[in-house]
Amino acid sequence: MAGGVSRGLSVLEALVGRVDGMTLAEVADLTGLPKSAVHRLLAELSEAGYVRQDGALGEYMLTLRFVSQGLRHLSHIGVVNLAKPLLADLAREARALVRLSLVDGDGLVFVGRFQGATTGLRYDPEHGDVVHLVSSASGYAWLSQLPEDRALQIAYAQGFGDETEHGPNCPRTVDELRARLAQTAKNGVAEVEDSFEVGTSALAAPVRNGDGDVIGVVSIAGPTALLDHARRAELSQPLLDVTARLTALDLPVGSGLT
Repeated sequence: MAGGVSRGLSVLEALVGRVDGMTLAEVADLTGLPKSAVHRLLAELSEAGYVRQDGALGEYMLTLRFVSQGLRHLSHIGVVNLAKPLLADLAREARALVRLSLVDGDGLVFVGRFQGATTGLRYDPEHGDVVHLVSSASGYAWLSQLPEDRALQIAYAQGFGDETEHGPNCPRTVDELRARLAQTAKNGVAEVEDSFEVGTSALAAPVRNGDGDVIGVVSIAGPTALLDHARRAELSQPLLDVTARLTALDLPVGSGLT
């Protein structure tokens, strides 16, 4: 077991800093491990969500899920540290849950959360790190900025979920999702109510890098009783102010972490 852990760590270490990824042969050469062993380890790490395969040659690279573990453990450095003061202030103003998610290949991963609710009625989901794109404001905020064909391809790959999953306002067809994305693109802010789950609402807006590419999303979520349409309208401008300031920071995640 110890040998397997050691080998797995050596593969992860080999991929650190390799923004464009590495081929199987390159990982084997760098680690000194047999190609068969490297192939098995990469498959296991991919299944666990820490590595993904991309590129014409099938290069392997780290996912943001791997990076997010370090960000949670060392939240005083990196992207979360740069964003933390702004997001914490927004959470206090909104009196709701504010989260930062970053683009990771064909998905969004939550890397920071700030709870601003001060009453007993609050939203504290425990649904993991990966954003469900079709049902969430964060998903709409990102997908609405992509070419429609690409956005739908990504949404299909993750899945819509069946009728028993998510809330009654979650899109179930391509036309419904297309309309949601078009409305989000027009408004500049994504909104959902009873979509991810019954009784909850959220709004979200994208964060860009210096090249104008969306690198992440900031969202505000809470019980609909406290985050109704009128309240969401009040919080839209503070949310956009924060995403504009984060965009101005030109956060180094567009190419360095994904």
